[in-house]
Amino acid sequence: MQIDMSLKKRLAYMFLGIFGMGIFLSFLLKVGYGTDTSSFMNSSVAAKFGISLGTTLVCTNALFLIPEIIWGRKLIGIGTIANMTLIVHFRFLHLS
Repeated sequence: MQIDMSLKKRLAYMFLGIFGMGIFLSFLLKVGYGTDTSSFMNSSVAAKFGISLGTTLVCTNALFLIPEIIWGRKLIGIGTIANMTLIVHFRFLHLS
């Protein structure tokens, strides 16, 4: 299967962006500035129910995906799935 150069470039930018979001989000947590609103909600839910933040992120992202599947299926691409799953790993990669 041949992948053209523009797709490779777009995928590289996508992974670089997701990696950057995960790393910089972990920096914000380390220095005590807090997080973005979505991560704040997830960390509050995790603390309330006594489950890990990673599990909470994956579960809430799956819940947010349901309306997107129903009303915006054509907008879902590899970037949607990668952002939902990889930012969790990149964030915890730096914190560990």
